[in-house]
Amino acid sequence: MDISSKSDIESSSDFSTSTVEKDRMVEVLQLKIDIDAKNHEKEKESIHREKDGQIEKLKSENDNLKVEMGSITDKIKQLDLANNRKDQEIEDSKLREKELKKEIQRLEKESIVQKVYRKKEIKRLKDELMQVRLDLQKMKLEKDELQVLEYPYFSGPHKMYGKL
Repeated sequence: MDISSKSDIESSSDFSTSTVEKDRMVEVLQLKIDIDAKNHEKEKESIHREKDGQIEKLKSENDNLKVEMGSITDKIKQLDLANNRKDQEIEDSKLREKELKKEIQRLEKESIVQKVYRKKEIKRLKDELMQVRLDLQKMKLEKDELQVLEYPYFSGPHKMYGKL
């Protein structure tokens, strides 16, 4: 073989080695791509499962929050109703307070008027009593005078015993 053919063979051998190596590299890279694709697919599925789990968890939390919110809303409604009842009771009590104040004022005025009337009536009755007492005393004196005039010798017990 001559050198040029040897060099051709070597170069063709280099070429074929190079081609084989390239083919082999392509196959290796293809396998690597396939493996990476499978790993990527597995990773993707894992992420989907994880995210689906998180979504379900969030949905469950959301449902729980909705139930809790409903419960809180019911409690707020109950408190509002209770507050409204209390407000009404307060208004009723204020109205009753005003009515009672008016009644007390009326009774106090009436009491004052009655007190004044009673004082006047008591004074009138006392005056009448005094007059009756005076009249009674006057009548007794008049009676005594009549007895003295009618029975002069019985003007008193000492005179009667004195003549005996």
